Amino acid sequence: MRGPGAVPGLYATESAMNELADRLKMDPVQLRILNEPKIDEGEGIPFSSRHYLECLQLGAERFGWSKRNAEVGSMKRDGLTLGWGVGGAAWIATRDSAAANVELRDDGTARIACGAQDIGTGTYTVLALLTSEKTGVAVEKVEVVLGDTDLPLGPVSGGSWATASVVPAVFAAADNAINSLLEVATRRRRSVRRAAETRRPSSRHGQRQIRRDFRQQREAEVLDALIRLSLCRSNVAT
Repeated sequence: MRGPGAVPGLYATESAMNELADRLKMDPVQLRILNEPKIDEGEGIPFSSRHYLECLQLGAERFGWSKRNAEVGSMKRDGLTLGWGVGGAAWIATRDSAAANVELRDDGTARIACGAQDIGTGTYTVLALLTSEKTGVAVEKVEVVLGDTDLPLGPVSGGSWATASVVPAVFAAADNAINSLLEVATRRRRSVRRAAETRRPSSRHGQRQIRRDFRQQREAEVLDALIRLSLCRSNVAT
């Protein structure tokens, strides 16, 4: 059995709920709906969010639960005996502190680094998708670096809170990287414009030449800003 640690224990309590429903001759989904708590009974406070009823109702609808025959061994398909059961629980929604480093490179790629880890739960994929969505860089051009204590602080992979923890950090770091690019590009564009304005054309041909030179210089400077951005990293903790 994998974590979270409550899962093995919930197997026992959910099995007991099903046994209770059987003795009461009640649908096990309906039993859970009727006994849905109004507050967090362990803490004695209201839930900040809870969607267990929606989960049960939507799952029953999608699964075709109304067609279930509760009698043991009564449902068969292709010579096989079918058993339909139900079990579930609500889990905490929390997050830990985290930081991320987003780097935009002059070759059109991006790098996202975080001191988290991927134990098979998809952290590499999640970070690549988040960075791609925020920066516009194609996901296949995003490099994800994890699992090093030299990297910005990352959350543990436990309690289903790793993704929730890294999302704000990645988005903030990406915003900082983009803003840094715009700032560098704007600053250098202004310097090029000032340099161009110091030149005074003596003819229409000269005016056209200056405009053409200005465009070429501006494009070169913006490209240079992109190259410089490869050295610009944004570390953002949340």
